[in-house]
Amino acid sequence: MITEITERPVSLPTETPMVRVACGNLYLILSKDPGCFEMELHLGKVGSCAKAMLEVIQGLLTVMRRQRTPIPRQLILKQLKGIRCPMDSPFLPSCPEGIYRVLRDEWGIKDDGG
Repeated sequence: MITEITERPVSLPTETPMVRVACGNLYLILSKDPGCFEMELHLGKVGSCAKAMLEVIQGLLTVMRRQRTPIPRQLILKQLKGIRCPMDSPFLPSCPEGIYRVLRDEWGIKDDGG
């Protein structure tokens, strides 16, 4: 079954929050158009496996939110929250946890503490 995805306009207004994660500075370029979710992820100056994984995450999140019936934001956040990596610490989260924190704040969703 093919799900219909909303069309992307030629131009989207964006903002670029930055969060420090275990691998460096993670930049999230987020669309500000409520009718067309899109994101792009950049991790410092890496060109490695970490960058490839971020490309997958950004593509999947964009597709999940641009469907005619998008995946609920809370479900997306639940999947990102608490993912650890060998380099994270209490002070520097993993990339998925960093994405979770930025999107949680951007979407105005309260942390359930769980």
